[in-house]
Amino acid sequence: MEKNKKKKFDIFNRVMTLISIVFLCVLLFVFKYNIPEDMLQDDNPIIISENNIDTNKTENTIKPEKTTINITAIGDIMCQNTQYKDAYDSANQTYDFSYVFSEIKSRFEDSDLTIGNLETTFAGEERKYSGYPTFNTPEQLAKNLKDLGIDVLSTANNHSLDKGYDGLVSTLNFLDEQNIRHTRYICITRRF
Repeated sequence: MEKNKKKKFDIFNRVMTLISIVFLCVLLFVFKYNIPEDMLQDDNPIIISENNIDTNKTENTIKPEKTTINITAIGDIMCQNTQYKDAYDSANQTYDFSYVFSEIKSRFEDSDLTIGNLETTFAGEERKYSGYPTFNTPEQLAKNLKDLGIDVLSTANNHSLDKGYDGLVSTLNFLDEQNIRHTRYICITRRF
């Protein structure tokens, strides 16, 4: 019986993450192309620019523009204790996770929007960095994700409260500092 509940929670969590990613894609599209609100109110909005109005006719006709958006999505981003220990540079007393992504970095170059699922917290060193089952990762990972080209991180998952409410707030604040957009709600799938 417990397995069925866990499986249902896992499915629910994945569906909610997918819904939030689609919602974020729509929001980012709207922000990127600055579509006026009154056009979004219409049942069938058409993007108008000087390029799609034929001035040779007495009546201007509007031809809808075709837009292509390249979206890259990566799965769960988490960090076990062996990974953050490996990323530690004792000479500089800093962390560097960029080597982890070196093999896939080229896949992000042509992307207009890159989305990932953050399965850890950035609750700070004072909360002790940790891996499974309650993740807390050095904040440098977020900086390396930004350098990789990550635009949006979903925080709606079962690890968002691994370091409690304060850890969640710290994570969202740090993502804001790095200018990485993120979901602002969570799905609680664990018993406390």
